[in-house]
Amino acid sequence: QDQENLRVVYAGDGLLITGHVEDESGDPIEGVSVAVSKVGESRRDDTDAEGQFRLSYLSEGRFTTYFHHDEYNTMHVDGEELNKALDLARGHKGVA
Repeated sequence: QDQENLRVVYAGDGLLITGHVEDESGDPIEGVSVAVSKVGESRRDDTDAEGQFRLSYLSEGRFTTYFHHDEYNTMHVDGEELNKALDLARGHKGVA
């Protein structure tokens, strides 16, 4: 069960999303391209050796999130509402 745990916080200059991506054994996956986008705005980061990523300076709104790695199936989550009241730690099925 691959999961990425997302944490969204309001960072003064916009929203900050941090999280990690791991494989089905719980090991981090390095080099996953994580991108969030909505009309007129997008951010992208690659996971590090610990599977961590960080996307900052996002405005509030409804985003689509993409997770891509050449050795796994691409995953996307449509219509995540991000706002300053949101503080979430959740598991989605990750890069599978």
